[in-house]
Amino acid sequence: RLFARFGVCRVVAVGLALTAASAAGVRTGGHVLLGWLTMILLGLAKTYVSYAYGWVQDEWELADEKGEFEKADRLEQRIQLMYRRAADLALRAVRAHDGTGKLDEKLKTDKVEVVKAYLAEEFTDQEDVAALYWAGLAWGSAIANSGGDLSELAHAPVARLLLERSIELDPSFNDAGGL
Repeated sequence: RLFARFGVCRVVAVGLALTAASAAGVRTGGHVLLGWLTMILLGLAKTYVSYAYGWVQDEWELADEKGEFEKADRLEQRIQLMYRRAADLALRAVRAHDGTGKLDEKLKTDKVEVVKAYLAEEFTDQEDVAALYWAGLAWGSAIANSGGDLSELAHAPVARLLLERSIELDPSFNDAGGL
């Protein structure tokens, strides 16, 4: 509804302004800023995932089937970029909900048990579900479309944990899309 009413460019501009204000430490009503920031980040992440999956991947498959391999390669790179952007945006939303601010530290360990314990301890509210879901889904999609890049594949268990945590908190979220 927000995109339809104000237009994508305006919503993105507001999102960038709120993101910049947040990064600069500007206080504009705590929860209000967090709510708007999360909504915009997740809205953009959902848009990237939906567009990559619903349109660009179809184009890629058709180009590949027709033997248009240069076009297919460009589309494959575009798909990867869109999923990576979606994952980055959704992870920013997850970080916005991270009370202790240690999420990145835990993610960098790439240790499943460390990340799982941290997610269970820090992300316990219904408000965390959407960010965890879209971050896990987008990151997992980026990994799945990485062409077998081992450095990306190594992150698959951690990306899966984000999605699993969202399912633990609300298995029905997004029409049970995480199941």
